[in-house]
Amino acid sequence: MTKQRVVLELQSGAMSGKRISFEDKAVCVLGRAKDCNLVLDDPKVSRYHCLLEIDPPKIAVRDFSSLNGTFINDILVGKRQGGQTADGSFKDASNLKELQNGDILRLASSCRIRVYVENCQSVSKQVPTVSPPVAAENEIIPGYRLIRMIGKGSMGVVSLVEEISTGKRLALKTIREELKDTPEARAFFLREAEIGPQLSHPNIARQYAATEIQGNNCILTDYYPLGSLDDFLAKHPMSIPDTARLGLQLLAGLAYLHQASVHFRQEDGNVSQVYGIVHRDIKPANIFAAEENGRLCLKIADFGLSLPCGFQRTETFIGQVRGTYGFMPRQQVLNAGSAAPEIDVWAAAATIYYLLTGYYPRDLDGRDPIECILTRSAVPVRTRKPEIPKVLADVIDLALQDSPDFAVRTAEEFYQQLDMAVDWM
Repeated sequence: MTKQRVVLELQSGAMSGKRISFEDKAVCVLGRAKDCNLVLDDPKVSRYHCLLEIDPPKIAVRDFSSLNGTFINDILVGKRQGGQTADGSFKDASNLKELQNGDILRLASSCRIRVYVENCQSVSKQVPTVSPPVAAENEIIPGYRLIRMIGKGSMGVVSLVEEISTGKRLALKTIREELKDTPEARAFFLREAEIGPQLSHPNIARQYAATEIQGNNCILTDYYPLGSLDDFLAKHPMSIPDTARLGLQLLAGLAYLHQASVHFRQEDGNVSQVYGIVHRDIKPANIFAAEENGRLCLKIADFGLSLPCGFQRTETFIGQVRGTYGFMPRQQVLNAGSAAPEIDVWAAAATIYYLLTGYYPRDLDGRDPIECILTRSAVPVRTRKPEIPKVLADVIDLALQDSPDFAVRTAEEFYQQLDMAVDWM
């Protein structure tokens, strides 16, 4: 049995002649930066130049407002244009463009990549599954052996398990025993279980299909032994520039998430296709650190509070917080059930701020935290840590302006500003 694959053939530079094959869905970031999926050592190529979305036989490219442009068959499809606008953002002509078999993808004036769509033998992809038989005495669920408990959150318990047949270690998430019969807790858990497996990006935690075992819902995900980002950086402090570069990975994951196409189950049980998901609880504890190909890679996780972009759900703050105070903009307090992408963008800025300084952007001590969110502005980041370069501080402080409205509205806009600040440092 055959299926189709996408092949990229590099036709310039030191890697000329190299072929890279994709037989499954993938996202591939191209650029000069060392943490790109495909690193191109060409001075005319931007550090993060463009992104390829691959779903064989389809492939599409989206330019990251690169300085020297992205071309398909010598036709410009994306480039930074016109300089800065009055609000500090960049005008650009970037959007997703589909490529065909035989097309030449050109980055700047010198980097050429030919795209091929080819037939290949279909190989059955093995993914972790939870099967329905009753677990044996030494198994936590059928086919998986319990190693130890990793952690416990407000709603879930995470355990390290080992797939008996392969020895592969994975993380298993279940609802806390005292909450498993609570409709609201189950609703949040099932939302994460349905959204997570549909997402595929280098900066999104990989999640597999969920199931129910002995009356409790279970989710299997990849195991990230380095732990959450805040725990990792507490043990392995990084320089200011390197920490800022981690912010670029976070924003790349959010830019994908805010445009992702997923099937979403409405409150009435009907399933519809939606475009764009808002996480609504971005913070260091919900981001994992992973080592991939010798580099540190961030993985956004925990989609229990996620909603489609623009969706409105009836929620209040009575009895339970929807999010985490230190990483919440005032709009998330004023409209707790909303799903505006700007919420994640502000939380990403708050996360970068926290990783750089060890403080939340707002002073929350001594008063009701919700009152603080509504009445206090973010403390300028250089007040917390004067050694932060001004060019970086200006970008972070701007992204944390949320009164009367957000100053930075999209992950892509924030990404471009942060990328330029890192280049100047």
